[in-house]
Formats: sequence, structure tokens, C-alpha cells
Amino acid sequence: MDKNRKPSKTRPARYRIIVAAALLVIPAILYSCGPSVWYKELGFRSRAQATSPSAIPVLVKGLSHERSGVRSGAARALGDIGPEAAPAAPALVEALGDNDDSARVDAAEALLKIGQEYDKAVPVLVAGVGNEILWDKSRLELIDLLGRAGPGAKGAIPQLVKLIDTCRPYSRGARDDPPL
Repeated sequence: MDKNRKPSKTRPARYRIIVAAALLVIPAILYSCGPSVWYKELGFRSRAQATSPSAIPVLVKGLSHERSGVRSGAARALGDIGPEAAPAAPALVEALGDNDDSARVDAAEALLKIGQEYDKAVPVLVAGVGNEILWDKSRLELIDLLGRAGPGAKGAIPQLVKLIDTCRPYSRGARDDPPL
């Protein structure tokens, strides 16, 4: 640093303005991107409240929300409710056509957890397994879910066999990991 250079009086003011702007903008960005706020947008105070059977009508409306994170959260919550959410199956079947990959897969997973419409949910899960946009760990979770679906997912076997060569296994870096 040059000893003859005088410190600028305007520099600290600029930094204060930048910090103030960041403090205003960052929480808004985090709120809009945060995956844990979906239930608040549907009027619930907690995720536990959103996964109670009395929440089913609101969750069904949430499947058509403008934000994909809310649609995904509503589908996951319906799946967590389980067989009691069977009346939501028609709305979940409609959500299988969502333009967001995660919302589509979450709707299919919910249908399997509810025990409804296996024939419509399994192809979406198989497509999710073959989707390279989804993380590898998610692929393995989808394959596990198909396995837990039992005989209702037997139609997925030929497609899964084709995907064995194309899917990269979820690995911790070991070179000798067996393929899927």
C-alpha cells in the first residue's frame, strides 16, 4: 500500500450502501428459493400441519400452484399422508403431466405411497430414473421406490434393464463400484 495515499472518505459509504442492499435482497432471494417454505405458501404453520389428513383439500389445490416447489411439496405431503390421501389420486394423476421434472416425479411417488394408479405412476418414475437432470442419488431412490412398489411395478423391468448401461451409479469416488 502506498504510504502517501490518503484514505478515501467515500469508500466506507459505498460499502455501507452495498451491505444495506445485500441485507435487503438476500432474505428475499432465500425465501423465494427455499424448499422449506412451500407449506407456508399454502397457509400451514408447519410441515407437520401440512401432512395431516385434514390438509388434503388444501394440498390438492397446492398441486396447481404457480411455483414448482410448492407443487412438489404438496405432492410429497400427500404421499406422506399415505392411503388416507386416496381421494387426492385424480389430482396427482393430473400432476403427472407437470412441466417440472421434480413435481412430476413427486406426484408419481405420492401415488405409489398412497397405493393408487400404479399403471400411471410407474412410467413417470422410470422416466425419472432415465432423466440425467435429476441427481444420481435421486435415481437410486426412484429405483428403490419402484422395487418397493412390488408387483405393481413389474412393467418397469424391461425399461430398467435398458437403463443399466446408461445410468451412472451413485459413487463416493471409488473406481471399483459395481454398476447399477
